[in-house]
Amino acid sequence: MVTLADVARMSGTSRSTASRALKNDPRISAETSERVRLVAKALGYRPNLAARTLATGRSGIYGLIVPSRLMGDVYGAQLVSAVTDEVSAHDGGVMLWLSHDRPSRAIRDTINHGIVDGLIVSILVQDHPWVVELLDSGLPCVLIGRPEGLEEASYATADNITSSWALMRHLREEGYRRLAAIRGPLGNTDADERHSVFVEAMGGVGELDANLVAVGDFTYESGYAAATALLRHRPDGIVAGNDEMARGAIDAVRAAGLRIPEDVGVSGWDAVRSPSHGDMELTTVRQDVAAVGQEAVRILLDLLKGEQGPIQRTLPTQLVVGRSTVRSTRPGEGMPT
Repeated sequence: MVTLADVARMSGTSRSTASRALKNDPRISAETSERVRLVAKALGYRPNLAARTLATGRSGIYGLIVPSRLMGDVYGAQLVSAVTDEVSAHDGGVMLWLSHDRPSRAIRDTINHGIVDGLIVSILVQDHPWVVELLDSGLPCVLIGRPEGLEEASYATADNITSSWALMRHLREEGYRRLAAIRGPLGNTDADERHSVFVEAMGGVGELDANLVAVGDFTYESGYAAATALLRHRPDGIVAGNDEMARGAIDAVRAAGLRIPEDVGVSGWDAVRSPSHGDMELTTVRQDVAAVGQEAVRILLDLLKGEQGPIQRTLPTQLVVGRSTVRSTRPGEGMPT
């Protein structure tokens, strides 16, 4: 096994200098650092995890907890890839855990035994007590998604509010008046924020027709079923909480013999892949999942460097207008902000 002493000897430095160079210590000259890194690469040197942990108090390993259901779609794959790439860029590693409901005992034991330096947690449901447990554990922790009622939590999230208002203004300007919603799961942080804008834009809870609101689970199938039920109440537009449900709604509208957007417009949210369905360009909101994952890593590294928390960052999103909502006339006056 190649050791740090081997790297130091072959690069003509001391062991401590070689160690500092591999950690990008600014006290080591660029020339020396480059020489040490080239030697380490040529020899195939890999730091011993146990030795590094003893020497520095850090393992360089970060935990990533993701709900298992996320791994079946593009969002989950992009998120895991972004976090892994960003951690690798800082010479660290990722320990990925898939959680059905709450972290297992094995996950909690790993956390408590100090194997990981910090955690990144993708939360989909706000009221899980285990999220509070993680925050109270003392281990640096960053959430992906803005948690309701946890002001002390550090997080990275996409801006669900601004572009949702832009979407609602667009729909009003296109002449939609009887809008229906297929919201995401109750208690889901993203779904709740997006739907709150829909409710407010429609005049508040008191003005909302309960027949024009359905709950989905972010899947194509739930969008199709919800839209089929909503169409019985003759909406002129359907606002889906994500693109998969919007795609289901498009097929349901067409199955009912209706035209898009002339009879019923359909919008989505996410754009984590191509915002189109067959020949229909979907109006949606684009979020940068990779950027959110990368920002979560940066926040965690800032906390580990001693920056005072909570650190909370919201990344911009963008309205993308497609043919699924654009009509030839625009009698609407627009939506208030």
